[in-house]
Amino acid sequence: RERIERFLATQTEREVTTTDVDGVALYLTTEEGRTSGVAFPNDRMVLAGDEATVRQMLARLGTSGATPSAELQALLDRVAFPDGAWFVARHLDAAGAPQGDHPAALAARLSQGVAVSMDFGRDGVPVRAFVQSTEPADLADVLRGGVSAARVGAADEPAFLSALDGVEVDEATGGVTVDAFLPTALLAEMHANRD
Repeated sequence: RERIERFLATQTEREVTTTDVDGVALYLTTEEGRTSGVAFPNDRMVLAGDEATVRQMLARLGTSGATPSAELQALLDRVAFPDGAWFVARHLDAAGAPQGDHPAALAARLSQGVAVSMDFGRDGVPVRAFVQSTEPADLADVLRGGVSAARVGAADEPAFLSALDGVEVDEATGGVTVDAFLPTALLAEMHANRD
């Protein structure tokens, strides 16, 4: 948290303003008339979204009796690795989602929310995503197509291609699950080539 907050305080690419919400710094930036924010209520949590949503989440965290909505709880229940790293995002199909016929744009239009979690082991990182959708069959087809397209683009990268070969996309009640495994060798290669 401290490293990210230092970056936000010193970065100059965008104008970032800071305001205090119940003792938590809320970092705000405006682009194309839309104000977005990010806050770190503790060392293990990041809240991000439009300003009103982040303020609402911070207010809920400050209320001891607060419970997640049924919509949010449905996604929280899909976190496969609660002791690893995870995030939940909602309203992926909202205005501002990617447009066009690219698989990411099609998937966003078919998705309402996502729960992504990962665990960390000596041999690599298993990842599971649950993508909430009212049209899971269509979404599964789009995601499988996206994986196939990624495989074509990774033809010259054997480690990445091997990881893509292991991706499984399955229909589930209320959405689609995507399982992948990132072996340590691939993570090391990605780290070495990050620039």
